[in-house]
Amino acid sequence: MNARSIEFIKDGRLTFPLYHATSTLFRESILKRGLGGHDPIRELKVIELLRKLIEHEIFHPLKDGLWFYLESMAKQKVTDGANWQHGQVYLTTSRWTANNYSKHKYGSELITETLNLYLKLGSPTCFTAEDFPVLNLLASDPQPVVFKLESVPVSILAGEKGNDVNEVVAVYEKFLQEDSQDENFNFLSSLESYNICFRMLRPISI
Repeated sequence: MNARSIEFIKDGRLTFPLYHATSTLFRESILKRGLGGHDPIRELKVIELLRKLIEHEIFHPLKDGLWFYLESMAKQKVTDGANWQHGQVYLTTSRWTANNYSKHKYGSELITETLNLYLKLGSPTCFTAEDFPVLNLLASDPQPVVFKLESVPVSILAGEKGNDVNEVVAVYEKFLQEDSQDENFNFLSSLESYNICFRMLRPISI
C-alpha cells in the first residue's frame, strides 16, 4: 500500500474496524439496544458509590493509601495525560488494547475499580445494593467480550477526550502517510500500534 492509497474515511464512514471491550454482563443489552443504548454507570449508581467510598476511606484509611486515580475517576476529570470520564462508549483501533481492557472483570474500568475499592475497605455494611445497585454485580461471574465494529459512521464519533473527530483523523492520517513510505508498511498493523481512541456520541446497532 503506498501513501496515496491510504483512506481513513469513505462515504462518511471509517475504512477500518474499531473495537470495544466489555463483559457478558452487558452483552444482551448491547445486542438488544445497541452499543451505547443505555448507561449502566448511571443506572447502577457507580459514581455515587465511588464518591461515598472515597469519603468513607478518610475515616477508615487504607494501609497502603487510596489509589491515586480514583479521585480523578470520582470527579470525572479529563487531564493532560488521561481521560477519567465514564458513561459514554469508547472505541479503539487496537485489538490488543481492547483485549487488555476486557480484563476489567465487570466490563468497565470504573465499575471494576469501584467494586475493588469496596472490597478493599472490607465491604462496609453502610453501603447497600438497594442504594447502590452496582453492588449486585459482586454475585456475578462475568466473562470478557470484545465487539468489532466495521464501517462506523464518523458522525457518531468524537475524539477520546471529546475533541473534534476530524482533528483526530487528520493527525493520524499525517502519521500514517509518512509511515506508508516504508516498504513493510501495513495499514491495520499501524493502526494497532497507534491505538487511536474514539468516544461514541450516539448508539449504534450491533
